Amino acid sequence: MKTIVLCCLLAQAASADIIPIDLGPPRNVRSPDSSDTFIPFQNIHFTGQTLSLDFDFGGEFIRLQKGNAALFDIGLRFALVSGSVAMPLTKSAYLVGSEGQPIGGYVGFGGLTPVGASFLPLFNSSPVFPVDIYGAHLQFTFAEPQNFILSGLLQLSPAKLNSGFLIGPVPDTGSTIELFAIGLFVLAISTARMTRVDFYG
Repeated sequence: MKTIVLCCLLAQAASADIIPIDLGPPRNVRSPDSSDTFIPFQNIHFTGQTLSLDFDFGGEFIRLQKGNAALFDIGLRFALVSGSVAMPLTKSAYLVGSEGQPIGGYVGFGGLTPVGASFLPLFNSSPVFPVDIYGAHLQFTFAEPQNFILSGLLQLSPAKLNSGFLIGPVPDTGSTIELFAIGLFVLAISTARMTRVDFYG
């Protein structure tokens, strides 16, 4: 597993290092317990005082429909491999849209380490669905220079069983298709009844 070294000096402007995340092929994820909801990424070796990371989905995206956006959680979870992580002085984070723009939402910080983050997208906003998420940005500034290695995991958590979400441009397999199938079934039954009446006179 490759290790990325992030070196930032307090006197210099921090530039974000890109952490690639492979979401895999386009698909419809229906269960919060699915292995699709836990995606590991490369270890991060950080030395310095300003940790700035851009998590890039490589052109793929997480798509939220209106029916499954409520309380959908995107977590960046870290576990300490070596060293120690102090509580940061400042912290900021946001999800990234198709044009690199921040996507509104609530961000909670912490977890197994002080630099973890959990995003509830679309909080306090009125988006036009579907909403596509292409990445995430994290930045933390520490009072003293740090030296640590973290392992990481992207965790996708639907609000409830079978609420689901999409990865990539998956065709609509939700309510529209279901209604279409029901309509075809009703039409077939009606046609069969009409044929039976005509046959028996």
